[in-house]
Amino acid sequence: MIFWNKNNIVIMLLSFCYPFVVSINDTQYDKQDFYSKYSMSDWNLASNKQKKSMLEDYIKRESAVQEALSLGFDLDPTIIDRFSDIEQQLLVNFYYDEFVAKPLVSLEDWSLTSKHLNKNVEVKHLLISHRESDLSQKNPRTKKEAVSLINDIRLTLNADLSLLDSLILVYSDDPGVQRNGGYLGWLEWGQTPMSFQSSVWGMKKENLSAPIETRYGYHLAYLMNYRDSQYAFYDSSSYGYETTKRSLGLVREDLPGAALSYENNIFSNDVTLHQDSFESLFLLLQEYTSSLSAGERFVFIDFLMSLEERFLLFSFNEKDYGVRFFINNILKQNPSRIPDFKTSDDLVSYFKILILRHVVASRAINSGLEKNTFFVKRLNVEKARFLYDFYLKNIVNSVEAPDSVLINEYYLNNRSEKYFIPEKVRVRQIRVKNKSLADSLSFVVSKENFKSIATNFSINRKKEGGLMEPFERGKFNNLGEGAFLLSVGEISPVIENLDRTFSIIMLEEKINSEYLPLSKVYKRIESLLLKEGQENIKKDTFERFLNNKDLIVNDEFKIYFN
Repeated sequence: MIFWNKNNIVIMLLSFCYPFVVSINDTQYDKQDFYSKYSMSDWNLASNKQKKSMLEDYIKRESAVQEALSLGFDLDPTIIDRFSDIEQQLLVNFYYDEFVAKPLVSLEDWSLTSKHLNKNVEVKHLLISHRESDLSQKNPRTKKEAVSLINDIRLTLNADLSLLDSLILVYSDDPGVQRNGGYLGWLEWGQTPMSFQSSVWGMKKENLSAPIETRYGYHLAYLMNYRDSQYAFYDSSSYGYETTKRSLGLVREDLPGAALSYENNIFSNDVTLHQDSFESLFLLLQEYTSSLSAGERFVFIDFLMSLEERFLLFSFNEKDYGVRFFINNILKQNPSRIPDFKTSDDLVSYFKILILRHVVASRAINSGLEKNTFFVKRLNVEKARFLYDFYLKNIVNSVEAPDSVLINEYYLNNRSEKYFIPEKVRVRQIRVKNKSLADSLSFVVSKENFKSIATNFSINRKKEGGLMEPFERGKFNNLGEGAFLLSVGEISPVIENLDRTFSIIMLEEKINSEYLPLSKVYKRIESLLLKEGQENIKKDTFERFLNNKDLIVNDEFKIYFN
């Protein structure tokens, strides 16, 4: 994983005992960094072709970020501002995880997660449910009967474990057993109930568990295999944070209440809300909206920018915060996500969210959270994502629009295939429902009486004397094919149509193919050539990254690269 110094040059690598995935221009990228972007479970499930695509995409992205840094893109005010937003949001998220949510997790559960998070297990199981089980299809047996049955099955398997697959098919109440034979696949810690995983992760390979009770019933688990999880490649700081994140699933229902309690405590003890200012601000907002002309849209930021008076909204840590403090954050919000303010309380609620974000981010900094390795790494990952997108947009936008000479040249070279009005024909048709009538009419029809006969006998376009709209090749099946074989004034034999009707046609006119004028297709060609240029510069850039002489792929991954 890379770190950036104040000059935005890659200057330091965290050295762990794990091998690198790739080295780009002497900068090594380890498995933690790779698996933070392409999860290990996705990697293991991918085909060799998919792995090649994932690895190449990783190299392209990291190479682009390196080049963006070397070009000083991170000094762009837009980038600096966006990086600041990303950091603040991560500070808020990580602070809640560490200081609001983590205290809800028992030390025992956190320690168990820490112990086992570095392993994934491959498991199959047999489930015996009962009438109280949390399954859509209830089994009428009692819990006592379920315990007796699973103990009997266990005794049988202890005597002959080779019977496991057959007994799973006979007895298991897993809803998917007929499809999966009880196979749960590779599991990560945190995917199953604590009672199940705490038992299974403590087992030895190719062993059968004692009965395990969950809300679904009683399980017998068989540990087929185990392997390192992606977290086995994480540094200790990041591993600790991931332990916390995985533990939070155990207290999921308590999280909203804990967050609300924490936020209420902030506004009760640390932040002073100036209610009078909000009342005055709301009155001005009402005056502003009533002054808008009919059909004029209310824009909240325009209202705030129009204020001449300063309003003190909050006080925190001996500092005062007025409307102007929040302007920059509000400007970045999607206007559609700004609520309607029906009351002053609505206004208070909106600004409380903004000040709360600032307070929590400040506390995160004061706690030293931003110096933790896990935070720095995650921040660099998020920065790199944005920097990659910015870099890509920059190289695409660097392509100049094609000039008129190129457009004219392309037009001349391609007009015969792309920019022309195709040859068409115009015919009169006598269409009838049966062949005997068609045959009879074919003996008497002529160029002179064709229109009259079509008017009297044809089942369609009578008023037009059977005259059809011009059409090009490929239309009207047999009739269309026959039309292009005729000369002007020539009459066809009887043609059978797909709907079992019968037609006689006479060619009225051949309309020759002609080129579309350049003026009609100029913008289309200009857009096409510009897009082609943009795709080419991306392709050339990515090929340059993949063919970099200073690119080294670790042997473990090289088989998917070449």
